[in-house]
Amino acid sequence: MNNIRAIIIEDDRTQRELIENLINEVEEIVLLKSFDSAVHVSRFLENNEVDLILLDIEMPVMTGIEFLKKTKCDALVILITSSKEFAMEAYEFDVIDYMVKPISYARFLRMVTKAFTILSNKENSKSRCQEIFVKVNSLLERIALKDIMYIKAAGEYVHIIAKGRKYLVKTSMVKIFNQLPESDFVRAHRSYIVRIDKILMFDGNSFKIANKLIPISKTYRHGALEKINIV
Repeated sequence: MNNIRAIIIEDDRTQRELIENLINEVEEIVLLKSFDSAVHVSRFLENNEVDLILLDIEMPVMTGIEFLKKTKCDALVILITSSKEFAMEAYEFDVIDYMVKPISYARFLRMVTKAFTILSNKENSKSRCQEIFVKVNSLLERIALKDIMYIKAAGEYVHIIAKGRKYLVKTSMVKIFNQLPESDFVRAHRSYIVRIDKILMFDGNSFKIANKLIPISKTYRHGALEKINIV
């Protein structure tokens, strides 16, 4: 799989910088952003693919536990705390690890290995998937992944444009992208996901799929171009 895309949520500057330094020592992890509060992280998660969240528990305004209760996210979560007293409550949220400060490099590496294994297994499972089921008018309808051309955001819904059909599904772009094989689909824009083998033309700023031009934003340009075989 590709590198692990991570964010840090830690109010203590010293601890936050320590975790950033640990991440910088590991090639398999890319730090997308560091936050000193959990309050505004949900919006970032809605618009970015995140694999791993390193989350402090004891923070003012919104604690790590309150963040987990409020936020729906498919990312793996590692909880960080100064005390072990929250361990039982934390594992109710299916966190994959629980690290007590100060975090040693050896302990951090064990966490990275665990996260990488879980994400690799998840990606292998997705790559074997040939179809998805979506809820349309209270019914579950099957869509073959090979028939999907592109997906477009529509507020709290997405439009899935497939061969001969257009589906309106109540879900987020991040959630549906996390269910698709990364080898077959790419995020071109905050509002668009495209199937790679449906791309007919690329002009630097957009993909052409059938008669539709899909914009490519600066945020997703590098990742999108990495997946295209350019001779």
